[in-house]
This record gives sequence, C-alpha cells and structure tokens, in this order.
Amino acid sequence: MALRSTLSIMGLWQFNNNIFSGLVVPEEMDKEVAVAEILSQCAELELVYPSYEVMEGLIANWSKIELPIWKRVYRDCTIEYNPIWNKDGSITEIEERDLYFDKEGEKVTTNVTNPMENTTTVDGNIDSSSNTNPIQNSTTNQTTGYNSGTWENNEKSTTDLGKVTTTVNSDEDTTTTTNIDEINTTIQENPDLHDRDHGTITRSRIEQGNIGVTKTQEMLADDLALLPELNPYQFIVNSFKKKFCLLIY
Repeated sequence: MALRSTLSIMGLWQFNNNIFSGLVVPEEMDKEVAVAEILSQCAELELVYPSYEVMEGLIANWSKIELPIWKRVYRDCTIEYNPIWNKDGSITEIEERDLYFDKEGEKVTTNVTNPMENTTTVDGNIDSSSNTNPIQNSTTNQTTGYNSGTWENNEKSTTDLGKVTTTVNSDEDTTTTTNIDEINTTIQENPDLHDRDHGTITRSRIEQGNIGVTKTQEMLADDLALLPELNPYQFIVNSFKKKFCLLIY
C-alpha cells in the first residue's frame, strides 16, 4: 500500500516564511514567540488546508477573530495575586445626607407689625368684670447632627401676639374687645448647628487574607498545579491546532 504524503505548517513555512505575515497577537505578547511555538508543536500534524495561499489568508482572519479572547487570556494569566489569600477585595459605601457643621451662630430677629382689633357685642345682664390675657406662641425645632444620635435644638421661634382685654358690664350690652397691637417674631438659632449643607460621606475598606477555610499549604499546592496553565502562548497554539490541524498522531 502506498503511503500518502502529508503537508504540515512547518513545511509551508519552510516554503515561504511569510505565511504568518497577517498574524496578530496582543500588544503585550511577542509575535515571533507565538509563531515559533506553533511551528514546534504542530510540525508533525497534517493541515486541513495544505495550501500556502489558503493558509496565509486563513491565519490572518483567524487571529483577528481570536484577538479579543487572547487579550483577556493574557490579562487573566498575568494578573498579580497572593496565592495564600482566599479573600482579596475592597468595599466602598457612599451615603448622601444633610451635614451639619460647627460654626459660630447668630441671633436673627424679625419684627412684623400687624395691628388687629376685634369687637363683639352681646346682650346680657351679668356682673361687671375685666380680664387681660397676653398671647404668646413659642416653637422649637430640633434636629440631629451627622456625628450625634441625640436631638439638639436647631431653631426656636417665639411669636408675641399682644394681649386680649375683655370687659363685661352689667345692665348693659356686653362688649368684648381684642386688641393685638403687633406681632413680634424672634428666631434664635442654635450656635452649634448654625450652618448646614448637603454632602456625601464615602467609606472604603480593604478585606484581604486567609479566612481560615483552607490551609496555606493546600493553596500553595493548588497554585503550583495551576502555573503550567497560565501560559497565553500555549492557549494560541491549542487554538491553532483545533482550527487548522488534523489531530491524528
């Protein structure tokens, strides 16, 4: 039985070494090293397309399609890590809130004059009497600071509404007169919580090390077993074999 001749990538390269002219690899990798590895590991394998012209174009097109994958492979294979850590990360928390800042306070007084008078007459026949009552309204607002969990006075508002005088005469019509001479409003701000602004609080922390679920020796052994796989050039060679070679040994 006659033996059938075969043609490998090594044979085509020896015929014309420009066959890899269109090959592209990640910028961080050496194209000549990738070509040398393909030639050495695939020299004994028969090509699916034993034609120089066909293979030259197919290699260029194949590498352009695979390039995004090779970039990620190179990144993953060369990433820096500590083999005896099984926890390595950072946590960032961002909180938006109203912030209160310590600043010397000021007393702000606002006077509003608004004379008012109301008279009501009621028929009646009762004893005479006279009564005067001042009218005052006071409001205190409280808040909490960004670094305190207790309530603090933030602002106090006091409103004086004048006075109410009621006169009742017997044997005559009853006349009730309410005089509100003016309204005085005084606002006293808390000196410790005078100034406030809206802002963002950012907290960051790093968590690293061995959390204790795996022995250090076991992690080192796993890392040593993984090292041969962390070879981006071997990944390219394996891809070339699957794409262009008849895997018959």
